[in-house]
Amino acid sequence: MKLKEYIKKLQKVAETHPNATVIYSKDDEGNEFSELNYSPSLGNFWDDSFLSDDGTEEFKNEYEINAVCLN
Repeated sequence: MKLKEYIKKLQKVAETHPNATVIYSKDDEGNEFSELNYSPSLGNFWDDSFLSDDGTEEFKNEYEINAVCLN
């Protein structure tokens, strides 16, 4: 899912439930849930790995931002 599509879905939810607590599931089977505690971070996602943009020139020169990590 792309960020723009995700935001549209969240905006619809926020219209009717603006004070709902944001949680996430640890797996697709719903074995554990937790509150979302961190601000989104930008970075590079590849092969099930995520490298957060640390603001350095090295990151800018070696990677492109292609993902947003929500927690």
